[in-house]
Amino acid sequence: MKHILIIAGCFLLSVRQAPAQVVRYSSWEKAKTEALAANKQVLILLTGKEWCGPCVTLERTVMTSPEFENLATEHFVVFEIDIPKSKLLKPESKIVMEHAKFSKRYEASAFPSLILVRPDGTELGKITDVSVGKEEIIRWLSVALNNMAE
Repeated sequence: MKHILIIAGCFLLSVRQAPAQVVRYSSWEKAKTEALAANKQVLILLTGKEWCGPCVTLERTVMTSPEFENLATEHFVVFEIDIPKSKLLKPESKIVMEHAKFSKRYEASAFPSLILVRPDGTELGKITDVSVGKEEIIRWLSVALNNMAE
């Protein structure tokens, strides 16, 4: 019996609770409605995960990291505009026009861009140079959220 308790205890210590998977909204209206209902901010992600090297790196190193997922789950919802390669050269496509609208509004033409806003659209900050790395992006988000709370 003692061995079973030791094994069970070791097993429980080795199991980590995975962070909740972050929902990414493709509709601005849905994202801001969810943010208002949950009393959270909105992180706008302008990306091209299919064809943009820095976007792929951001996705792999930041957006799926436990640190990002924990921060997002608690403090903001993600509104993502992901332009697929097939739409890239079609400026009349809905997704390209939506990207252009948000890119112009927040002066963020780089791929990728991260823009933290209130649900009413008021900008709290942005990062357009993701080469700074995961730690710096997580720190920026944390500082922006803390400054907003003060």
